[in-house]
Amino acid sequence: MSRIGLPIVLALVLCGCEAFNVPSEPSLAVSDADFSEVLAKAPTSGPLGRTPTLSGHVARWSISSSRPVSLDWPQKTVVGTIDGGGNYTVVLPAQPPAPLPSSGLPATVPLRQLVRAFNIFGDADCSVDTLVVSVPDAEAAELTGFYVARNSADAAAPLQPQFSPLPPYTTFRPFTQYFNASEMLLYSSVAATAKGELSCTSQYSSGSRYHLFVNIALAQGWNSATLIYGEEFTVGDERLQKMLLKGGLGRSGLD
Repeated sequence: MSRIGLPIVLALVLCGCEAFNVPSEPSLAVSDADFSEVLAKAPTSGPLGRTPTLSGHVARWSISSSRPVSLDWPQKTVVGTIDGGGNYTVVLPAQPPAPLPSSGLPATVPLRQLVRAFNIFGDADCSVDTLVVSVPDAEAAELTGFYVARNSADAAAPLQPQFSPLPPYTTFRPFTQYFNASEMLLYSSVAATAKGELSCTSQYSSGSRYHLFVNIALAQGWNSATLIYGEEFTVGDERLQKMLLKGGLGRSGLD
C-alpha cells in the first residue's frame, strides 16, 4: 500500500481537510443509436431568450459568504449573486460582453466556427464534413461557467491544502454536469440551425478520430445545449470517439 509523507499528512490534519476526496459524477445514458439516428430527427432547441434569469444550487460550495457573480475575470460584467449556501441567481445580458483587450479574442465568432471547435480535430483532416449552418453569417458565443471572487473583506472559505497558488477566483456551472456530458449556454445573434457530421483525425498523431454529430436549433439570444460523449472504441488500428451536440438540457434526457 502506498504511503503519504508525514509532512503532507500533518498539513492535511492541521487544515481539517479530507485528503483526495473527489466526488464522482453521474453518467448520462447514451447508446450508439443516439448518434447514428440523430440526423434523421429535427434539430433540437433549448431557447432561454434575450435576457434569461437562471437560478439554482451549487453542491459542495466552499465560500460561506455572499459574492457577486460575473461572466468574466476580472469581474467587469456582474450578472448576479451567490450566497454562502451555494444558491445563485443571475440575469444574462442581451449579448455576450466584449472580452478584455489583452485576451485578443473576439466577443463572438461565426456559428460554424464555434460548432466545429467542439471536435478537437476540427481544423485538421476531416474526411466526413456534412455540417450545414442555416444562416452563414450567424455569430455565436459559448458560456460554460460563471466567475466568483475567491477573496474579499469578509472571506470565510475553509482552509485547503495548497500545492500551488490558487487563482483569485472560483467558477461554477449553471447546469448539471455528468461524467460523459457537459451542459452549456450558447448565444446566437439570429435564429439558426446547425446539422451534420464532422469526422476528423489529428494532423499530429495518427490513430485517433473524433466523430461529432450536430443537430441543434438556436433561437436569437441565449440557448442551452449539451455535448455528450459516447464510449471510446477501436476500429482496426484507430481509436474512435463519438460526440453529440444537441440543444436542451442533458438532465432532461436525450429526446
